[in-house]
Amino acid sequence: MSAGGSGRRGFFGAVSPTGEGQPVTRFELLFDLVYVFAVTRVTSYMAGAHTAHGVAQGLLLLALLWWTWSGYAWLGNQARADQALLRVGMSVAMAALFVVDLTIPEAWHDKPGGLNGPLVLLTAYLVVRCVHLTVYSVAAAGDPGLRRQLAITWIPTLAGAALLLAGVLLGGWRQTLLFAAALLVDWGVVFVTSRHGNWRVHSATHWSERHDLFVILAIGESILAIGIGAADQPISAPLLVAAVLGIAVAIGLWWLYFDLVAPSAEQRLEQARGQARTTLAVEGYSYAHFPIIAGIVLAALGVEGVLAHAPGDHPLGWFYAAAVQPPLVALAARSCCRASSTASWSRARSSTAMRLGPNRLPKPIGVPAPWPRSGQREPARTAAGRAPFHGSPASGRGWVGVSWSSRARRPSRRPSGRSSSSARPGRRDRRSAASRRRCGTR
Repeated sequence: MSAGGSGRRGFFGAVSPTGEGQPVTRFELLFDLVYVFAVTRVTSYMAGAHTAHGVAQGLLLLALLWWTWSGYAWLGNQARADQALLRVGMSVAMAALFVVDLTIPEAWHDKPGGLNGPLVLLTAYLVVRCVHLTVYSVAAAGDPGLRRQLAITWIPTLAGAALLLAGVLLGGWRQTLLFAAALLVDWGVVFVTSRHGNWRVHSATHWSERHDLFVILAIGESILAIGIGAADQPISAPLLVAAVLGIAVAIGLWWLYFDLVAPSAEQRLEQARGQARTTLAVEGYSYAHFPIIAGIVLAALGVEGVLAHAPGDHPLGWFYAAAVQPPLVALAARSCCRASSTASWSRARSSTAMRLGPNRLPKPIGVPAPWPRSGQREPARTAAGRAPFHGSPASGRGWVGVSWSSRARRPSRRPSGRSSSSARPGRRDRRSAASRRRCGTR
């Protein structure tokens, strides 16, 4: 499918493709507001459970929510989300996601009276997933490869749904284990089939902005946690100090991502093309960003507990003390994100090298040139009579001096067919005659 041009007509009107450089639409910003409430509910669920099992359950819910959000980020990069069918489909998904948010407190323990909370949560979650794949298939009209990729994605989606249903019916620890197995099947199969699949990333700007906004959303939760933890407490010096330190944590998380991760990842994504861009989007964003989000949410949980215990009436305890550590998790995830993007870029250059050969690739700074070697000639001169430059100013050969460049060495100014000594005739003879005169000889 082309990245730009006129839209395709569908049942609900035109489907406009997302072009290169297309930013995030305003409707996608509205769509993300549902996830603001979702992240708050997940944090409150973990705080209420106050156990390691409760934290594991909260992270599983967060992973389910992240997977739905990531799917709609791919959809918005395929076609504009503020027009025609996508707006209708994402509106239905927003309503279903809000139902998921409302049922998060009953995800494992159904309250007496009313509908079955875990079953309602699962039903709404599957509505979100099915709407996504259906609308995505319509938006992928004219792209058989992408439609084939979406058809394959139905398999892990339905397999994961079966495991989730079994977990809802069994409950307790078995529900936790089956939910984890469902995520493993869904995420694992999609990852394997995406390595050499047919996903499309039409706009690097849109893709990076979408993930930047979700990180901002998660950091906003850490700031909201300060207010929740300080609620109903008298203003005191320890409370103010803890609040200021909580803001410092939020700023530090922002700095870790937006100064150290986002710029380099976005640059690599813009430079990559085809399968290399898709691989970077899958590994460096859809998968490597989830540990970053999870670390920020757990940090928000820890900050909330610190503010609640700021007056010093009760000890902090191991639960909130351990929750304060996830900024280290976010830092490790940041390293994994950079390593993933670097590895994807390296694989892209390796595949290019296999296609073009070693003598046709531009050389980076600090890499020895492949010539001249013993028994090997330098490459032939170009049509302009120049030989490619592979020498340093000091040695004149054997080292690449221009970053990612294919510049050629300037031709010699010496007349062809003359040596350096014959280029300036008579200079050595004049010096010899002057020396003999100073010595008194002829």
